[in-house]
Amino acid sequence: MTSETILTALRAFINARPSFDWRNYQGAPEAYRADYAVAYRDLQDARVLLRACALASVSADDLRAALTDARRLTLNSETGALEFTACQYPPTEYRAAACRALADALERHYMPGVPDRAALLRVLRNVLGARLVRRWF
Repeated sequence: MTSETILTALRAFINARPSFDWRNYQGAPEAYRADYAVAYRDLQDARVLLRACALASVSADDLRAALTDARRLTLNSETGALEFTACQYPPTEYRAAACRALADALERHYMPGVPDRAALLRVLRNVLGARLVRRWF
């Protein structure tokens, strides 16, 4: 499986609708809006991380290793689709799991060229920006 195939699977996974169930929020529209905001922020972060992986030409091996280390996100080798195991509420968790896997892949990609973690974070700050580095690294 190539890195393009894996990135395409990640893109499809990230862009899937969160499928919030309004019945879980009866009488609490502010809770719905809060969960929606979390899901939307994770979507934006995942898109930036995905684009960074594509632009940096992260290898398929790094992506596979990151997905293997992700505890709740696995790549089905037969179908090429991502499978997610939720803990509590999938609409607010699945994009964050993808962000963690993409962040791990970027870390694996850039780590061999830098001497220590502080230098790695400086490189990633230049690539992604300070907010994403603080949140995902």
